[in-house]
Amino acid sequence: MMYFSVILLLAAALHVRADVKTTCEGANVQRISCASGVLRVNSIFFGREDSSTCAEGRPADQLTECAEDDFTGNIFKNRCHLHKECEIQMHAWGASRCPGIHRYLKTTYTCIPTKRAVACEGSAVHLQCDPGKTISVLHADYGRSDHTVCSSGQPLFRVENTQCSRRTFKVGERCNGRNACSVYATNDIFGDPCEGTHKYLEVEYQCTN
Repeated sequence: MMYFSVILLLAAALHVRADVKTTCEGANVQRISCASGVLRVNSIFFGREDSSTCAEGRPADQLTECAEDDFTGNIFKNRCHLHKECEIQMHAWGASRCPGIHRYLKTTYTCIPTKRAVACEGSAVHLQCDPGKTISVLHADYGRSDHTVCSSGQPLFRVENTQCSRRTFKVGERCNGRNACSVYATNDIFGDPCEGTHKYLEVEYQCTN
């Protein structure tokens, strides 16, 4: 909850523009992503708010306004929060409260700009803000989710497992509110999510007033 509150304040301060993605019923999934920064999903609507969206070729009796359960949308809001990309399953809403209505999924989201720092296992990650600003860690992972990061000089078997990244809050606990901070990427601090794999620490953060 603390991270979500920080994002809300940062978005307001930076006047970040919201994007809208609409996917018509019949598709399997809606994908949203940020080329830079991380996702903050503002709202998810599944159903029909008007008679014009996703209306091509549809009779008038399929275009009546109707809304599905908000609970499912809230689940995906939490799943997508602070990720670079996210998939929202269209079938997740289950049984329809809008029988006969051609529905659509409309997601409103913002891409919150961040700084990124990476440290290979055994070295330290360095977070730094300009004078008068402090660190706010948005997301930190320890492990490996990419073949190429921190792969120089490593044998293939040490970098081939890319399914072992683990989220950690320890960087935020150590660095939030400070102007500069260094944290070593070691198993002693973060545990070992994948024994035998050469790991790295990846941090997304912002500098706030």
